Amino acid sequence: MEAREGAFTYMPLVELMWRPDRVDEATAVRVRDAVCRQVASAFSQFDPRHEVTLDMVDARLRMIGPLDVLHRDLLVSVLARDERRRRRHSRSIAALVTEAVEREAPGVDAMVEVILNQRTSLYVYEEPRR
Repeated sequence: MEAREGAFTYMPLVELMWRPDRVDEATAVRVRDAVCRQVASAFSQFDPRHEVTLDMVDARLRMIGPLDVLHRDLLVSVLARDERRRRRHSRSIAALVTEAVEREAPGVDAMVEVILNQRTSLYVYEEPRR
């Protein structure tokens, strides 16, 4: 394999952390799926110039462990590229994501944050040699 570098534009990433003694894995997966759908929908609704489809939304899940210091049972962070319309509607986007979390995990002490930034990433991937 031969390594190649490439740059890509930062796509939405959903990070979900949950306390396993208060939120079961099945609930975490339901929340993940609902949040990813809502992120694609809300970003496209409020910023149609930069359409986001469900296939573009990545997700990372992690159980809160004994070394973590988090005061909620469920933390959902949505990271995405900063765009003017997204920034203008960030409270509405966060509210829609919060509604999705509350539907899938009613009564759970959860927090949602939407983080918009100008970051781009560099990745290295392997291609098969021919």
